[in-house]
Amino acid sequence: MTNIFVSYSRKDSVAARKLIEEFKSIKLDVWVDWEDIPPAVGWLEQVLEGIEGSDVFIFLMSPDSTASEVCKVEVEHAKKNHKRIIPILVRDVDPKTAIPTIRELNWIFLREQDDFRVGLEKLQVAITLDIAWVEEHRRLQVRALEWERKKDPSLLLRGSDLRNVRKMLTSAEKNDPKPTQLQRTYVNFSNRDERRRATLWISIAVSLMIMVTLSVTAMYQSRRAAENEREAIKQSLLAVKNENRAKENERLAMDAQADAEANEVIAKAQRSVARAQIYQTRTGGLYTSTLLAVDSWLRNPSLEAEEILRKNISLLPIPVAQLKQEDFINALEFSPSGDVFVSASADHTACVWKLQGGQLQFCVTSPGAVEDAVFSPDGKLIVTGDDTGKVLFIDSETGKVIDELDYQVPVWDVNISPNGDALAIARDDGRITFIDLSTREFDYELLAYGSLYVTAFSPNGEWMAAGSASGSIILWNLADGRIVSGPSHRGEVYEIAFSPDSSKLISGGSDNIAYVIQTQTGRELFKITNEDWVEDVTFSPDGSWFVTVSDDARVRVWDTRTGEERLRMLQDSFVSEVKISPNGQWIATTGYDRTVRVWNAATGAEMFQIPLDDYGNILAFSKDGNYLISGDQGGTINILNVSVLPASKGYLQFVDAYAEKVAFSPSGDWLAASDLTNVWLLRTGGLSTANRVVLDTPLLSFDSSIVELVISPDSNWIGVSTDGGQVVLYNISSRTRRILEQPIPGAKIVFSSDSQFLITANREGIVQAWNVSTGKSSVDLFAGDAQVNSLALFEDQLAIGFMDKVVIVNITTGQIVSIIEAPGDHHLMAFSPNGSLLAANNSSGQIYIWKLEGNDYSLLYNIPSEQAFSLMFNPLGSQLLVGVAGNVYILSPLTGVEMARIRHKDSVNGLSFSADGNTLATASLRAIQFWDVQKIPEVEGDGLIDAACSRLTQNFTMSQWESFFDDEPYRKLCENLPAP
Repeated sequence: MTNIFVSYSRKDSVAARKLIEEFKSIKLDVWVDWEDIPPAVGWLEQVLEGIEGSDVFIFLMSPDSTASEVCKVEVEHAKKNHKRIIPILVRDVDPKTAIPTIRELNWIFLREQDDFRVGLEKLQVAITLDIAWVEEHRRLQVRALEWERKKDPSLLLRGSDLRNVRKMLTSAEKNDPKPTQLQRTYVNFSNRDERRRATLWISIAVSLMIMVTLSVTAMYQSRRAAENEREAIKQSLLAVKNENRAKENERLAMDAQADAEANEVIAKAQRSVARAQIYQTRTGGLYTSTLLAVDSWLRNPSLEAEEILRKNISLLPIPVAQLKQEDFINALEFSPSGDVFVSASADHTACVWKLQGGQLQFCVTSPGAVEDAVFSPDGKLIVTGDDTGKVLFIDSETGKVIDELDYQVPVWDVNISPNGDALAIARDDGRITFIDLSTREFDYELLAYGSLYVTAFSPNGEWMAAGSASGSIILWNLADGRIVSGPSHRGEVYEIAFSPDSSKLISGGSDNIAYVIQTQTGRELFKITNEDWVEDVTFSPDGSWFVTVSDDARVRVWDTRTGEERLRMLQDSFVSEVKISPNGQWIATTGYDRTVRVWNAATGAEMFQIPLDDYGNILAFSKDGNYLISGDQGGTINILNVSVLPASKGYLQFVDAYAEKVAFSPSGDWLAASDLTNVWLLRTGGLSTANRVVLDTPLLSFDSSIVELVISPDSNWIGVSTDGGQVVLYNISSRTRRILEQPIPGAKIVFSSDSQFLITANREGIVQAWNVSTGKSSVDLFAGDAQVNSLALFEDQLAIGFMDKVVIVNITTGQIVSIIEAPGDHHLMAFSPNGSLLAANNSSGQIYIWKLEGNDYSLLYNIPSEQAFSLMFNPLGSQLLVGVAGNVYILSPLTGVEMARIRHKDSVNGLSFSADGNTLATASLRAIQFWDVQKIPEVEGDGLIDAACSRLTQNFTMSQWESFFDDEPYRKLCENLPAP
C-alpha cells in the first residue's frame, strides 16, 4: 500500500478532506499534517517521522499554506529526504510568493473551477509512476534513518538485499525521487560491512589450513624444518597484514561513528531552527525563537538560522535592566533632567531608579496602592497619590517625606502645573483640589460630577481638563474661571490629552469613541468611532497628528487637520497604552498581548516587538528618545535601549498616494520624488529632518504610471518615462519640459555621464540616445531581439539587462564589450561608484555581483534573496542596498554577507543617497523616509551570536530546556546571561 503524507492549511480543510476520501477509496494510506495543532513535546518529531515514512508528499497550495512557516518546514524536510513532492493548487497563489521548492515543480490544478476527476487522474499517475522504485525508496530511507539513529550494525543491508539495492540505486539516478545522501551512505557502510565479514571468514579458513599443514609437516618431515620456518615467517607476515586490516576496520568504524555524530548534530540543529521559525511567528515568542536559533547556529551554522537571528535582532532592542516591584505598575515618569525616573505601584510604594543601569535610589511606602507619581518642573520634588487618599511630598534626592495630605477618599491623579506653582489633586469624590506648591497650602477646588480618574494641565498652563467616570469632559480656564463643557461619553473616560499648542483636547472612553474638541469652546471637531473601548490617546510632538489605541487591538494614527485616518496597525489583543517618542519618529504601544511594540510613525512598520512577563500597562520614553521603559501588571519594569533603531532623521508623508521613486540631485540641492503619476521637486535644505505631509502642487503629472525617474549628473535635468509611452525631459533651471519626439511605452532610461544625452530602451530591444537640448534621436546604440528589462551606466559602459543575459556596450564606439550569461530577467541593475562592480537582481530574488577584470566580468557570487524593488550602491561602494518587501538589506558587495537591515512595512520602491552620502532616502507606502547612515548598526557574521544574545535577558530555564532538548545536558547558549 502506498503511503501518502498530506500537508495543508486548516483553512483548506474542505478540499483536503475531499481529496483524502478519494485516496482512501483507492486504497492509499494517508498521513495528515494538522498545521494548527499547537506544538507539544514530540509534536515536531512525529511530523518529521511521518514525512520520512511516506512514499509521496502532497502539498495543497493556497495563500494560507504558502505563508505558513510550519508548511515550509514540512516541505523542506520532504525535499531533504528526496520524497516525491506533488503540489496541488486548491486556491490561486501568486507564483512569486510560492515556496521555492514548490515553485520549481509542475502543479496539478484542483481548484473549484477545475475538473476534479481529470485532476485526480493526473494525481494518480503522478503517485503511481514507477511506484516500485518509490516504495523501495521509502523502505530504504526508513531503514537508513533507523540505522543512523541507533548505530546498530545488524541493521545494515546484507546478501541479496544489498545486491538488489545496489542495482536499483544505479538505475534510479534519472528517476523521481532521487536517492538521498543518507541512502548512499547507508549502502556504502553496508558494502564495507559485507567486505569485512568476507575478510573475516577468509582469515579463519586460512588459519585452519595453516594449522593442518604445520601438523602434517611436524609429523612426517623434520628435515622440512627450514621450509616450516619459512612458512612460519609467511604466517607472521599474514598476521601483520590481518592486524593492519583490523586497524583499518577500526578506523572505518571510527569514521562511521564520527559521520553519525555529525549527522546527529545537523539533525538537532535543523530541529532547533524549525522550532525557532514557529516561535518567531508567535506573539511574545521572539526571546524563545532567538535562543533556539542560537542553539541551531552553535551546533551547525546555516542560512536558515542566520535569517531568523537577523530578523529577531532587528525586532529586539537592547535590554538595559529588568526591575521588579510586587504589584501592578500604575505610573512611570522621567525627571526633568532625564537621568532618573519614578514608578508608582499597587504594592504601596513609589520608587526612584537610575536610567543607566536601573539602580534603585530609594522607595517610599504609602498606606495604599500608589495610583500616580509626578516630578515638579525643577525636579526637586515628587508628589504621589494613593487609593486611601494620602498625598505625599517627597524630596527627590533623599527620598525623605517632607509633607503629606490626607483626603480620606482615593486620589486617582496628581498633576503639577507647567510653571510649577500649583498641584492639582483629582479625587474619587469628583473634586480637584489645588495646592500652592510653594507653601503646600490649600488654594481652591473645582467640582465635577463622578469620580475623576484623569486630569491634565494644558501645556500653556491656562486650562485644567478632567474626564470623569460618568463620561463628562470639563475644562476650566484657570485665569478667568470660565467653565467649558465638551461632548459627553456614554461611560467612563479613560484618557485625555491636550495638543502641544493647547488649542485642542482629545478624549477616549468606554463608549468606543474618541472626541477631539476645541479648547476655547468645547466644540466637537472630530468624533472617532472604534469597535471597542478607547484606552489611550496622545498627540504627536508637533500636534499635526494623534494616536488612539483601543481594545479592538487597533493602533490608529489620525490627521489633526482633517480628522482622516493616516495609518492603522494591529496588535494581538487589547491595547492599553501609547506613547510617542520626543522626535515624533516612533509610536510605542503595549497591552494584553504581553508585548511592547514600537512602530514607525511614518509608515506603520513594526520596528520592535518586546516580550513581557505580564499584561503591559504603562510606557515612557526618555527625554532624548534613546530609552523606553515599560511597566506591566505583574510589577516588572523593563528599561530598553531603543537607540539601536536605524536612525530615521525625518519623513515626508503622502496623503492620498503611495511613494514610488526618489532621487537626490548630485549637486545636493534638490530631491525628486514621485507617486504613481506625479513628480515633486523639493529643496533639500532641512528636508531630511522634516516630519511633514507633502501638500505642494506636483511639478509634473501624467495620465499613466511612472516607470522611471532619473536626474542628470549635472543636476540640470529630470528624466521621466511612463507606461503610456511618454518620455519627458524637464530642465530644472528654466522650468521647461520637453517630450521625446516618439512615444516609448515603459521605457528604461538613464542619462549619459556628460548629461548631454538621455539613453532609452524599449520593449523591442532598441537602445537609443536622445539629445537633451532638442529631444530628438541622436544615435541608435544597440538593437537587440528581446525586451530590455533594465539599464545601468558607468562612464561609457552601458549595461543592458535582458532575459538570461546582460550585454555591456561601449556607447562611444557602439561595440559590445562583454556578454554576461546569467539566468533571470535582471529587472534591476547598478554599477558601483568606481565601475568595478555590477550588481543585478531578477524577479526570482537572485542577486548577482560581477567584478570587472580587464574587459571581462567575473561572477563574485550569486545569493538567493527576495524579489527586489530597488537596488543601488552607497557612494563609497562599500555597501550594496537592496529594497525588498518589508526591508532594506545592506550587504557587503565583496562577500554578499548581510551587514544590516532597515525594517519597512511594505515594498521599498525607491532608494537614493544624498550628495554627501550621509543620508539615505527610502520610498515605501505613503512616505519617503530619511535615514542617518552613520548610525545604522551593522552586524558582521562573526558577531551574530553576540548581537543576538545582547537582545536577551536570560538563557533558557531548566523546564524550557527539558521541553526542547529532553535529557540532553543543560548548556548556556549565551555566556553573559543568567542561567539556572
